Amino acid sequence: MSLKCAIHLGIPYVIQNHGTPMAITDLDAVLPMLNPTKACNIYRLMRILAHSGFFAQRNLCNDAQEDGYVLTNASHLLLKDNPLSFRPMLNTNLQDSGNLKYDAVDMFKEVLASDAILLKWILLDWNDDECLKILKHCKEAISRQNKKGGKVMIIDMVLMKNDKMNGEALNSTETQLFFDMLMMVLVTGKERQEEE
Repeated sequence: MSLKCAIHLGIPYVIQNHGTPMAITDLDAVLPMLNPTKACNIYRLMRILAHSGFFAQRNLCNDAQEDGYVLTNASHLLLKDNPLSFRPMLNTNLQDSGNLKYDAVDMFKEVLASDAILLKWILLDWNDDECLKILKHCKEAISRQNKKGGKVMIIDMVLMKNDKMNGEALNSTETQLFFDMLMMVLVTGKERQEEE
């Protein structure tokens, strides 16, 4: 998610064009697609991308107190003109194959008619009302395609109650709870318990 965000904002290109280590304040000032209300969070995005090795921190020439960001070998792969670029793996232009068809649609407006719909890690991003809207459109799409009915398959993490946890489930509780916090901070969604 953070890598896709950096590409969408054009961060690798901005840093490449800058030519020297780039301070966060300079990066905030020149990002063309950055919502001004989110500018204060760019340092958090860069922190995780630097930790992951996509960018590196270097001392600024004019100020030993502040670091700037530079490209690494990994971030060079994000540039379109790099022959080894892996940007195609991050887009939504997936190719259909056989019985499987990929459709990039706004699920709040419509879902294309289908025999089956797979929602993998989709509903966790949305609040309950938004999920109901998506599921309603899925139901309508399946009804249009097949009067006998079809399937909506949902793959999402399920938060388990403490009394139902054992072994492996107990070990993943922290991850589940952190994911729930992530959904609270980034989007309107949440991780849900089985009954939800």
